[in-house]
Amino acid sequence: MNQSMSKSVPTCSEMEGSASFAGDIVRAAFAADSFCLAPHWIYDTDELDRLYPQGISGLGAPRSSYHGGKGEGDLTHYGDQMLVLLESLAARREWSSAGWLDDWAAFWNANPRSYLDGATRETLENLRKGAPKPSTSHDLSAVSRMAPLLASLRDRPLMEVALAAREQAGITHATTLVLDAAEFFARAVAAVRKGSTFAEAFEKALAGGDYAGAVAAHLESVQAAAGLDVRSAAKRFGQSCDASKGFPLTLWFALRFEGDPVEMLAANALAGGDSSARGMILAMLLAAQGSYGQLPSEWTSGIREIDRIDRALAELLERAE
Repeated sequence: MNQSMSKSVPTCSEMEGSASFAGDIVRAAFAADSFCLAPHWIYDTDELDRLYPQGISGLGAPRSSYHGGKGEGDLTHYGDQMLVLLESLAARREWSSAGWLDDWAAFWNANPRSYLDGATRETLENLRKGAPKPSTSHDLSAVSRMAPLLASLRDRPLMEVALAAREQAGITHATTLVLDAAEFFARAVAAVRKGSTFAEAFEKALAGGDYAGAVAAHLESVQAAAGLDVRSAAKRFGQSCDASKGFPLTLWFALRFEGDPVEMLAANALAGGDSSARGMILAMLLAAQGSYGQLPSEWTSGIREIDRIDRALAELLERAE
């Protein structure tokens, strides 16, 4: 075998590491979503302090009115869509934005017990009118559900992964910053997986992508706010679903708590607002760092759909071998 051929063939340890990353990033994202179900979309931090005087340490039933019918160990509507994506990739055996849109729409058309947000309603209405196009939503949530895609394409060229990340988000969201954030975090996860710190990974993601939005300005503002406490950062950047708020606040949490994955996710949950979207992205970065094993076992084993998740993961990984 010549030298060029030997370099193209992964070793057993590389293959094992690749599969481990795939499992970790998917399970971590689901764990973060389920963990954030209880405080999700509570914006009043005084109310969060009243509800959780000792902090949040485990899974719980939703405390807001948005996730009716959900209970401890369930997923938010973000996690529900991520599970659809995972099973779509496992069943189709390849990434297809058209296939993902079909499977996503089929899930919602079955009237699931899952919150129907504005982006979903608008996208479904466009489909019903025979004019399929994404919504005008600015929400970061479209980025948060992409862990299965990064797992599926984990050994593909980075440019291909970045494009797929944009396509995944783009079936429901078409605004510039949302799509830019999808590529940015896909690139950042890849850099962390190769050994970069979060700060280094964010710089590499910024340099490697072609962004039309305010990605650089958001990163600069986060770097300048390194000394803030959690509540001050949440007030500075905003707690809402909008990517102009969620993108920089997610960056801030990653840089502030890089060495403490549990505290990162717990502090994010108590910061209020759209904690789930932020938490799922943070979980992807933590998994790429190799920190999935530091999450409490309750956060992972307590997920109601964990058997379904593991079956789809096994199918996805078997397909890749």
